[in-house]
Amino acid sequence: MSIKVKTLSLIFGILAVVVLSLLLGSYKVSMKDVYSLFLGKLDDPYVKKVLLDMRFKKVLTALAVGGVLGVSGAAMQSVLRNPLASPFTLGIQHAAALGAALALMALYGGTIERFSIKLHNPFLVAGMAFLGAFLQTIFVLALSRVVGLSVYAIVLVSIALAFLTQAILSLLQYIFLNEIVVAAILFWTFGDTGRVGWAEVGIMGLVALVLLMVLLYFALDLDLISISDEVAHSSGVKVGRCRLLVLSFLCL
Repeated sequence: MSIKVKTLSLIFGILAVVVLSLLLGSYKVSMKDVYSLFLGKLDDPYVKKVLLDMRFKKVLTALAVGGVLGVSGAAMQSVLRNPLASPFTLGIQHAAALGAALALMALYGGTIERFSIKLHNPFLVAGMAFLGAFLQTIFVLALSRVVGLSVYAIVLVSIALAFLTQAILSLLQYIFLNEIVVAAILFWTFGDTGRVGWAEVGIMGLVALVLLMVLLYFALDLDLISISDEVAHSSGVKVGRCRLLVLSFLCL
């Protein structure tokens, strides 16, 4: 099967899933309503609110997040030459959760109520999560560079730091946090497309577009690195620089 056929099949598959996501739900809508929505001719305000402000927003969020995770996973697997590589490999997920926990505890990013947490500043929580992930990545790359920034050095240092970060988060949960905050942090790590607004959808779409352009720029270098560092180096690729830049962008 050629690349064009695979690409077209993927596009049609995504479109089919998008249409099904708009059609399925407790509030019944017809295919005619979906067709009218895309043409801008849908007049029913209730159906329009369900399709546009609820379901379509979730679909766009899932597409943006799924696209970012897909290309990031493929790039990380090429850089580390490991088909099982993921953000867990570098401990990014645990570092992000630690940053979110610190935002909730120390920076008053939310109020702990009886059965939930009400976020006063969601951008503070997301910003602290990003800061934790970014510092984790920079620390891993800095330590790995001391020993040559090889694949094995990155993986070994990442595993050690991931366990350290997870241990700190578990200690904070045991000493300072109650069961509501622990459940909220756990739920935060899972994610929820239903709480995303249009502003967040725009931000995620922009991030996905920039990340895709950057990884397309490094696509050939990543293909060579996935074979071996020696092959990439002999082809003129600066392996250490490419690995450092790609992993830094993946953290962003």
